[in-house]
Amino acid sequence: MPSLSGSYKSSIIQKDIDGDEKDEAVVLYLSEKVKKTARIIVLKETDGKWASVCDIEGNGSDIDMMDFYD
Repeated sequence: MPSLSGSYKSSIIQKDIDGDEKDEAVVLYLSEKVKKTARIIVLKETDGKWASVCDIEGNGSDIDMMDFYD
């Protein structure tokens, strides 16, 4: 489920969002557990293993734009 506009239009985005000079993975997906809602999960790699550090549920089923600002 990619964003509809903005600089990033992929469902999986690798970007250093915490300033540690290592890319995190930002994943956009559509959850269908109860209702179709857009979700964003942030994964961080530590010692060769990826783990979720943030999971955000949206209010709707679309992500209009994904961008990062410092």
